[in-house]
Amino acid sequence: MIYRDGDLPPDVDRSIVIACMVGWVHGLDRATGAIRWAYDLDSRGNVHVAFRHGVLACSGNVDELTRLDYATGARMWRAPTTDRGPATIVVEQDYIVCAKGAWVECFDHHGRRLWSQNINQGRGTAGITLALPGNVAQAPDLVRSGS
Repeated sequence: MIYRDGDLPPDVDRSIVIACMVGWVHGLDRATGAIRWAYDLDSRGNVHVAFRHGVLACSGNVDELTRLDYATGARMWRAPTTDRGPATIVVEQDYIVCAKGAWVECFDHHGRRLWSQNINQGRGTAGITLALPGNVAQAPDLVRSGS
């Protein structure tokens, strides 16, 4: 579940609905439902997305984070992540935070990794929730393992 504060300016393009399934990201026309574009993340399973500040970031169950162009679905960049699996992603004005496995990683809007941190500390693995003021992304539903 995603929580956001603030309203979008009226001139922001909202003509495309992002719909993801089994490793694919689709851009659907909001008025007709027609598929405008589709992008294959080369992944199976769920796709996790975040869209804010004009940045559409997504990740499948692979060890990478991908930024797509909202209007065309063209890949702008792919950046490797330290772990693979379901992701939690938040987009801020000047960076993107992605959590996978026990790792939290921060990237700039060009796909360069700024930092990486393992937060496991022997607690086992579970989904990681990310939060900044007014920008919260709830962890994917995962079964906790370990102690």
